[in-house]
Amino acid sequence: MNFHGYLFRQFSFNTLLVLASLLAVVWLNHALRMLELVVNKDGSFFNFILLSLFPMPLWLIIALPMAGFIGVIWTIYRFLTDRELIVMQAIGISPGQFSKMPFYLAFF
Repeated sequence: MNFHGYLFRQFSFNTLLVLASLLAVVWLNHALRMLELVVNKDGSFFNFILLSLFPMPLWLIIALPMAGFIGVIWTIYRFLTDRELIVMQAIGISPGQFSKMPFYLAFF
């Protein structure tokens, strides 16, 4: 298994997990307001889905940097608690090599 691939997979999985959680919370809040609007105006379920998903790009612009930061910190913390960072240093991986993957994830 490629070391950098393993790190990238861990960082990206945790970032996507946090992003999905943040978007779910924001969508639920917005969907409740849109549901009330659609019910009062006798709209269809399709209208509800459209109205509740239209602001998704704006939410992504706001939530993606937060999710990236939280996902990277969460992954580093997990590596630290599982003693994987100590093993990486013992086999000769420098902190610079380790820190490449969060930067690749940020520019990906």
